Amino acid sequence: GCGAPQEKEDGGIIKEETGSGFRVSKVPITLPDGWVPGDVALNGKTAFYVSAVEQEMGVNMIKASITAVDLDSSHSETIFQHENEKGFYINEMRASSDRLFWVILENETVSVQQMNLLTGEIKDIEAYDDKQKDILLQTDGSYLTWIMKTGEVST
Repeated sequence: GCGAPQEKEDGGIIKEETGSGFRVSKVPITLPDGWVPGDVALNGKTAFYVSAVEQEMGVNMIKASITAVDLDSSHSETIFQHENEKGFYINEMRASSDRLFWVILENETVSVQQMNLLTGEIKDIEAYDDKQKDILLQTDGSYLTWIMKTGEVST
């Protein structure tokens, strides 16, 4: 019928055309036993997702990986892995055409990190005391921005 979603499967990825002009892709993921899904980002051609093992009776991660899924071929590849039995947390992931960004809270430090998707190189862009909050990463592909709260003032 008019406006009814049309679905087609493309290598495991379900692509849905809605009647309103939006295209939705559903990317199935498989997680090992004991792992949970985390943050998701998209750069138009690749979907990225965090999966993690969380501390027992806690919210921090003790193991995490970031997987990239090519939306055309459905090929998936783990591009980042991290472990720390003391705990950490990865969130606020954002992607541009050649960079992947995320925030990691670990060892009482909040770091904004960047991965070069062409080389795999990871570097800290900025690090803060963990009492600083409200990072809120955003990117338009050219710039990465975030908000930092210092005391009662956001910058």
